[in-house]
Amino acid sequence: MTHNNDVVPIPVSVDVLIVGAGLSGIGTACYLTRERPQDDFLILEARAESGGTWDKFRYPGIRSDSDLFTFGYEFRPWSRSNAIAAGGLIRSYIRDTAAEYGIDEHIVYNTKVLAADWDSESARWTITAERAGQTITVTARWFVSASGYYDHDRGHTPVFNGQDDFSGTIVHPQDWPEDLDYADKRVVVIGSGATAVTLVPALAGYSADTGAEASAGDDAAAAGATGPAGATGPTGASTVGTDGGAAGERAGAAAHVTMLQRSPAFVLPTMTEDPADVRLQRWLPAPLAAKATRYRHIVTQRMVWRNAQDHPDEMRAYIRAANAEALPDDYPIDEHFSPDYNPWEQRLCFVPGADMFQAISAGAADVVTDTIETFVPEGIRLSSGRVLPADIIITATGLELLQFGGIRMSVDGQDVDLPATVVYRGCMLSGVPNFLFAMGYLNNSWTLKLGPLCRYWLRLLAAMDERGADVAVPDAPTAGAELTPMNTFAAGYVQRAQDLMPRAGLEFPWSVPEDYTDDRRILRGDPTAEPHLRLGPARVRARRARAAAD
Repeated sequence: MTHNNDVVPIPVSVDVLIVGAGLSGIGTACYLTRERPQDDFLILEARAESGGTWDKFRYPGIRSDSDLFTFGYEFRPWSRSNAIAAGGLIRSYIRDTAAEYGIDEHIVYNTKVLAADWDSESARWTITAERAGQTITVTARWFVSASGYYDHDRGHTPVFNGQDDFSGTIVHPQDWPEDLDYADKRVVVIGSGATAVTLVPALAGYSADTGAEASAGDDAAAAGATGPAGATGPTGASTVGTDGGAAGERAGAAAHVTMLQRSPAFVLPTMTEDPADVRLQRWLPAPLAAKATRYRHIVTQRMVWRNAQDHPDEMRAYIRAANAEALPDDYPIDEHFSPDYNPWEQRLCFVPGADMFQAISAGAADVVTDTIETFVPEGIRLSSGRVLPADIIITATGLELLQFGGIRMSVDGQDVDLPATVVYRGCMLSGVPNFLFAMGYLNNSWTLKLGPLCRYWLRLLAAMDERGADVAVPDAPTAGAELTPMNTFAAGYVQRAQDLMPRAGLEFPWSVPEDYTDDRRILRGDPTAEPHLRLGPARVRARRARAAAD
C-alpha cells in the first residue's frame, strides 16, 4: 500500500510538527488530539508507510520483546490475549490507532526532514525537508522528534576478514530481502541479542505462535511451551516432536541454523499467553480487565528489574534454572548462556514459548560461542580452527544509534551541539526552545514512558497558554554539576554512540530514569514551578510590550 501525498496538503505553518509516524509519533499525536483539539499538527514521515520500526523490520519471526499490555498505548489497550505479538500485528495496531483518532489525515509520507532552525524573533521553528527531490519548509511553534534512536538507513555491520570470499549470501536483518530463500539451506546467524534469538527459531521452523500467519511447523512450536509472565515462575517448556525435528519435515525451514556469538547473553523463556491475563479478560469487564492487566505487567516488570539490580546473583541463578529446564540435561549452559555481566546490564532477551530452546533440543539449531577468524568460501572459520559451513550468513550485529533522526538543529543561527546539551526531565534539551523528544525505555516497554511524557508536555502547553508565553526553554545546570551520558546501558549500540549523545545529570530535573515509577514522579510536577524552565514571549512581542509600557 502506498499513499497519495496530495491527500494531505502540506501547510505553511502549524502549531506542532512531529517527525516520525511510528509508535511514538502516532501516540504523541493521539495525546495531542485528545487533549488539545484546537492545535493543528503535521507528521512528516520519511518512509512510504507508518509503523516505524514495525514497518522497517520484516525479517522472519519478528515480534515484540516486551508484553503488548504495556507496549501498547494506555488510551487504547491491547485487546488480544497474547502478551508477545508478531511484528505484523503491532504494525496493524499502530495503524488502526492512527485511523481511529484521525491521525492519518495529518501524515505526509516519503518526506525526510533535514534541518530544524529556531528563530527567537518569531518564536518559531522552520523545518526543512525533502520530498520527491524538492525542498519544502514548514514553520511550527513546537518541534517534536519521534524518530526513535537508531539509523533506519543502515544497521551496524562490522567488516569481517575474508567476507568477499564467501560464496553464499550475507544479509543484515534490517534490510531483509523479500525474496530470500533459506529453505533447506545452512544458515549462520551472527549475534546474541533479541534479533538473533528471534531469527534462530523462525528460520529453523520452531517459532512460537505470536499471532503471525502460521507457516508449516509453527503450530507444533506453539503447542507445548509455557513459561513465566515477565520472568516469574518455572517454564515447563517441552521440546517439539519425538524424532529430533528433522528439517525436511518442516516445510520452508532451513536445513540447520547456528547462532554464532562472541559472548553469551541472558536468554529467558517466557509464555506467549499468560493464563492470569486470560482469566482477567474473562472475569472482568473489558475496560477494567485492560487496566488490571496493564498494571499487573508494570508491577512485574519493575519487580524483575529491581531484583536484577538488588540481587543479581539470585536473578542469574533463576535464569540458569529456567534455561536448564528448557534444554537437554547435558547441554553446556554455562558456555553458551552465562554472560560475564549481570542481568539487565544489557537488555534481557525473552524467548516466548521457549521456541529457540525447542529448536536446539530438536537438533534443528545450535549455539556456538567463539570468535571469527575469517570468512571462507564455504562459511566461517573460527579462532578455534573449526569451520562453520553456511549457505547464508545473517549479521544480526546490532543497530547504529542516531539521535533525533540525524536532523541538523540550530537556535538563532547556531548549530545545536548535542553532546553540549543536557536532557531536561527526560524529554527536552537545555538551550533548545520548544523542542520535545519522545524516547522510551531500553530496559522496559518502550511505550510506557510515552504517557507520562505527553501528559507533562500537555500541562506545559496549558501553562504557556495561561501565561501568554510563546517560548519554553530549559536552562543548563549550574556550572560544576556532575554530568553523565544520557544512557549508560551497556549495549554495544549505545556505547558506540556515547560521544554523540546529550548528557544527563544525577539530580532532578536532569536525571534520566529507566524506571516507570521514577519517571511518573519526575514528569508529574507543575511545569511552571521548576526554576530551570523559562517561559516567555517571543522577542518581537517582548520589544513591543516594552515600547508600549514606555
